[in-house]
Amino acid sequence: SYAYILLVIHYLQSIQPPVVPNLQVLATEPVLIWDNKWGTDDRWDTKFVEDEQSLPPSQNREDIGQLLIGFFNYFGHIFDWRAHAVCIRLNRPGAAVDKFSLANPTQPEIWYVEDPFDLKHNLAGKCSVEGRRRILEEMQRAWHILNTSGSWRTVCPSGGPE
Repeated sequence: SYAYILLVIHYLQSIQPPVVPNLQVLATEPVLIWDNKWGTDDRWDTKFVEDEQSLPPSQNREDIGQLLIGFFNYFGHIFDWRAHAVCIRLNRPGAAVDKFSLANPTQPEIWYVEDPFDLKHNLAGKCSVEGRRRILEEMQRAWHILNTSGSWRTVCPSGGPE
């Protein structure tokens, strides 16, 4: 889903050195859109660098397996869901985004995944307590399995969930 793609981008921006840069921070010309779907007149700057050929190559040398294990560890163990937001628009390596500073009011127990093109849309805002628990447990389980045995087949059996 779109929210999971944003988690991947956020993680790849967060690690040192980053795999992908923050394309919105690097953009120089504003791209403003006006929106009133939330009942107020809002203006969002949706700029981002579109010429990926102009970007320098990443200095990160982790392979895909290391990145995958790191992803599950980051969101399953390290990321502070109670205080921080997944926000690719403001994200920088080594710096967390305070979810209480964003456009949409929230509570500590609510996960926050900001839509970078609709800043009042928290993509995780409707995720239930049970849903959050299951996602977190699966990320922790995947990290543990991949970190110990490295068996992708155990993490994702071919027959699907039982």
